[in-house]
Amino acid sequence: MILKNNPRVTVKPITVEDAKAFMGEDSPLPSHKGLSFFLDGELAGIAGIRFERGLFVVFSNIKSD
Repeated sequence: MILKNNPRVTVKPITVEDAKAFMGEDSPLPSHKGLSFFLDGELAGIAGIRFERGLFVVFSNIKSD
């Protein structure tokens, strides 16, 4: 498993800034729970869940490069 004891990978709670980095300024994430994944200190992916229009929405995104 790549995450186990890999010093290149960091995982932390997602922030609005992390979400905007992937989804742009129109990111609808004022109320969300999730994780941000960093590779060598650079944001590499996000994943989480948000509550929107009475439904839970699961989201994720990863950089392609």
